[in-house]
Amino acid sequence: MRKVFLLLMMILTIFLPPVSVYMAFKSAENLQLNENRNALFARVSSQLQQLDRSMDPSELLIREITRIREILTASPALLEKSIADGSLERLLNEKIPRVVSEIEFPVQIDCLIRPLHDPANYKLISYGDNLGLSLFSRKAIEVSANDISIIGTIDRFKEQGQHIDFARFNSSATQRTGMMIQKLQPLMTNCINELYAGNINKFVLRDNGMCLLLSLENIRKQLLIFILAETNDMTLHKAIMQKMRAPEQTDFGVGTVLDNLENPVFSEYFAGHPELKKQLSRRLGLSNENPVHLKLADHEIIINAHDKRKGGRLFAAIPNLKANTQEKKSQHLLIVTLFLFSCMAFKILVEKIIFDRGPDLSIKVLLPATFLFLVIQPVFAAASLFVDFFDSSYANEKSRASEKLTSDLRNIDLATRDKFRNILNLARGYDSIEKISAFSSTEYKDNEYELCLALLNNVKKEHGVELFSSLWFSTSDRPFAGAIWNPRDRIYEQVKFDDPVTQYFHQRFLEILDETLEHRTVRNHESSRKLDKEIKSEFSRDFFLKILGSESFYRFRQNSSILLGLNTKFKKSVAVANPVSFRGKPFAYTVWNVTDNRHSIAAHLLTLDPLAPRLAFEGTEHKVACYHFDREQVVASQPELFRIGLLAHLSRTRINSRIEQQQNTIISEAFPSNYSHFTITGSEILKSYQLFCRELAARNILNLSAILLTGLILAFAGALYFTAPLRELTRAAYGIAGGDFSCRITRNHPDEFAAIGNAFNRMATGLDEGQRLKSFVSDSVRREVASADESEISERACTRQATIIFSAICGFAEFQKTHKAGEVFELLQQHLQAADLAVREFGGEIDKMIEDKIMIVFEHDEPSPEISGLAINFADSISALMKKNTGKAVGIGVNTGTTVAGVMGAVNARLSRTVVGDPVNLAARLASLATQRPEGGIVASQQILAGLPESFKADKLPINKVKGKTQAVEAYLLQKTDVSEQIS
Repeated sequence: MRKVFLLLMMILTIFLPPVSVYMAFKSAENLQLNENRNALFARVSSQLQQLDRSMDPSELLIREITRIREILTASPALLEKSIADGSLERLLNEKIPRVVSEIEFPVQIDCLIRPLHDPANYKLISYGDNLGLSLFSRKAIEVSANDISIIGTIDRFKEQGQHIDFARFNSSATQRTGMMIQKLQPLMTNCINELYAGNINKFVLRDNGMCLLLSLENIRKQLLIFILAETNDMTLHKAIMQKMRAPEQTDFGVGTVLDNLENPVFSEYFAGHPELKKQLSRRLGLSNENPVHLKLADHEIIINAHDKRKGGRLFAAIPNLKANTQEKKSQHLLIVTLFLFSCMAFKILVEKIIFDRGPDLSIKVLLPATFLFLVIQPVFAAASLFVDFFDSSYANEKSRASEKLTSDLRNIDLATRDKFRNILNLARGYDSIEKISAFSSTEYKDNEYELCLALLNNVKKEHGVELFSSLWFSTSDRPFAGAIWNPRDRIYEQVKFDDPVTQYFHQRFLEILDETLEHRTVRNHESSRKLDKEIKSEFSRDFFLKILGSESFYRFRQNSSILLGLNTKFKKSVAVANPVSFRGKPFAYTVWNVTDNRHSIAAHLLTLDPLAPRLAFEGTEHKVACYHFDREQVVASQPELFRIGLLAHLSRTRINSRIEQQQNTIISEAFPSNYSHFTITGSEILKSYQLFCRELAARNILNLSAILLTGLILAFAGALYFTAPLRELTRAAYGIAGGDFSCRITRNHPDEFAAIGNAFNRMATGLDEGQRLKSFVSDSVRREVASADESEISERACTRQATIIFSAICGFAEFQKTHKAGEVFELLQQHLQAADLAVREFGGEIDKMIEDKIMIVFEHDEPSPEISGLAINFADSISALMKKNTGKAVGIGVNTGTTVAGVMGAVNARLSRTVVGDPVNLAARLASLATQRPEGGIVASQQILAGLPESFKADKLPINKVKGKTQAVEAYLLQKTDVSEQIS
């Protein structure tokens, strides 16, 4: 059970990294697909909005001509200069043909140039198709201020001027329009006169299936642009179909179902997906007028609701996205690599821990690896959370950018409100004739018109722009007077009639003045009850009237200004009525009109910064302009912002947009201003999700590296805490095994390692003491002790073959008498060291030392000539070393034979192994014979000669009897032969 539990724990631990990485990659893949899907849906929504906002091509024609007008009306001086130096004609020759080429229906554009410095020098330039428009434009004449007609009876170019005709002849178009123009010539003349007067923007003439568009742009009376187009072949449906079939989108499909067509219209995308097209056609035939969202053939289908105005409905097909195959290959390679490493580690651990086989695992490697794995394991465990971290971080970044964008646009709107309030407060500040006269430098002498003009001109001079579109002055006993701004001539001029706003309240102002001056004049037979009723209905102040009463409310209003706003789709007009005193008494009312308060916009907050543009749009559906910036510049630098700004301005709704690019994400927003007629729009550019994740990972890789490095250091430090004492213990154990009993380990660990160190050190001390006592016990005794207990040692005696060497110092007795004890001891020490060196070189064992005599024994099982040879060399080595080191000669006796071997000594006394027998005694006697010779030497028995080395010779000594022996003995003096003798 324990092994099963351990096996499960190893599986969970070892295979966690590849599983975590796989889950992280899978989560990142799903998140990336969602991001791409949302971006694709945003593009599809944008495309459907563009199709839904499609305009009649004739509107686009008028808009393009309006753009040219904006360029030319930017500066009056520049217009006159361009006419004089011919640059205007070059501009027209550049712009107008381009406009004509983009229009897919017959159109003729005539440009009539009439310079102010030379009114008699006309020039007419015709472009496009010859539709007969020149019949009218050639008769255009200069008009007076009070005459609104422009088409006369004289062809101006029959007398003077120049007509440059670039119009191409279109037989079918010219024939159709010619017949219609001849039929409708009076109507055409009246239409052109109305267009010139500025009362309308365009005329559409329909007759017998034909449709003619007629328009006129009057640019400061110096350039007239006549436009005539035959639009009966171009409908809104065709415009939608043409825009839809443009091969701009290749990764999704769009289409439309039109009421006047039997089959749906598909974009080019569906050509590569015939099965989808077939199924979708069948499904569209079953759909009702409600919006539908469904799935067909690996696509998501969005079908919009039926639009009765356009007579059809739009749909889109969005493919199901798939992950990048190349990225998946690299991810799979990493996962497989981690999985293989996990399998290898699992195999090694299972074999070692479960089955107890396989290679040994070094503690030096195993412990650091285990600690490092435990440190890194949480990183792998949190790998799947990294994707959520990146996702939440990017969501926070998008939220921050969206909030900043909304805040900036709101600040522009609020700044516009504040600036507009300042304009209104400026008007309210002129609340007395004395103030007005002082500011306008005009004394009031019943000269209301002159006073209004002077006041408006001085306001314009002080602020640099025309803040007010008109000013009306109303007294109780004087005619209604006023001044209005003329945008064409850019001057204020007097008017003899008031506008509907001021006229509506003119009677009310007079009644308030009469009530204030206590004139009980009844005007138009209106009673005070009628006044109360009208106040209730016009100002919707029922609540205040019920609380305060009509009289109190009337008194409150007589000293307060009245603010009235009139809002249309593209225009906001505000009128502020302000009571004016004269000589400290109520005297009159002024009405200040602000129409299209374009000067109140916070222009200092508008910018074309590529990273954070802020723009404002103004105008009507025929003329939409970017305030403060050139339209072409905005289109070129911020196409998406221009698109949503235009859509928001035309629809007067809030529009949000998000465009995903390879490197950036563009978040855009546009909404109509609450305090002006502008549409405020802006963008924030973020890094794309992929780039954001890469940069975030790059920024955090240092932190992650620091964490991993810290973990690695901690892992190795933790492992070192355990491996250091283990390595020290291992080295000390190997040292003792090698004979170094001085090894000790430190005991500074505050745990079990300290107890282990104490135990090991005690053991090492005991071994060191034993090693020191080892020199006092022969090797044979140690062998006996190792093989039996102490009670059996004395009983182990046996017969053994032995070769015995006795070595004695010649003349030792005399040396001992004549030398000090230290010198005697030093000589004996030299003798013993020489024997010890010979033992190390040739073998044998020092049995005992008696005074100057040393007994060396070679034990063997059978008689051996080889041992005899070693014994001879052993004896020669002792003799040579003593001669060299001390100058003393030694006598050595060598014999071999059968002896009794065993360990001598009591159980609790010192034990010693020795051999006894005649061979031992004979060796001692031979050594004694050798010491009797002054030069010493090696004396051996006859049995030794069997192993006599070739470098030695044996000379028989003239003896046959030794002390202690009754039988005859043959003794030989062994000497090394000379080199010459060996050669011979």
